Amino acid sequence: MTLIWEYTTVPSQNTFYQTKTESLMTYENLMTMEEVANYLKVKKRTIYGWVKNGKIPAMKTVGQWRFKKENIDAWLEQKQRG
Repeated sequence: MTLIWEYTTVPSQNTFYQTKTESLMTYENLMTMEEVANYLKVKKRTIYGWVKNGKIPAMKTVGQWRFKKENIDAWLEQKQRG
């Protein structure tokens, strides 16, 4: 499990504090390059090419590409509509 650092403002004190949280909900929907390739039934190399050319929604987290499943589904819907 990966940890997320969240920065929160305490309104009454007007200060920032840092908390380390584990967000299961966030990570359940994140897919790896391999998972996206399997999901779309293409090779990892194809996904990498799409990422490199900005053709597929992706984010880089800790040096690795990750994909939100809902963004991939929306991207597919958009592609289907033309």
